Amino acid sequence: MLMRTTLIALNQANFTGNYTVLHGLGTPALQAKNSSAQLGIAFTSLRNEGLDLSPVLVLSPELTESPTISPEGVLRLAGFFPTKPQRTSFVMVFQPVAGKWLLDGLSVTTSRPPNDAPAATAQPQSAAQERSKAAPGASPSKSEAGKADKAK
Repeated sequence: MLMRTTLIALNQANFTGNYTVLHGLGTPALQAKNSSAQLGIAFTSLRNEGLDLSPVLVLSPELTESPTISPEGVLRLAGFFPTKPQRTSFVMVFQPVAGKWLLDGLSVTTSRPPNDAPAATAQPQSAAQERSKAAPGASPSKSEAGKADKAK
């Protein structure tokens, strides 16, 4: 539920250009460090790409890591939805605040699924080929997830 609703909130924000709800789903720390406008800037590439995240409502996510909760209570979820033609990968960091899981970091990346690349020309994608945007606080590194935006 957290994965789906977060990506749908991002989808609606990208569609409307209004990141207020996504901002409102964030922890007080995320909100203090990122205005709605800053979230819009962080996800400009995905918005300009016209990426439709609505398939996450009917597709099952595949986790690439076991969900973890740090000693500080930070939940980290990483995986992808097998969307086509681009796979939608994510890293989400949540923290409990007043009995609710609030977003503390988000990274969303689209890339061609590994098995879709032609065998004769299969090569690792360059950074320019992979589209990625992150709201500050998300980190692909497990060790960094627990420190999301707390060191800044």
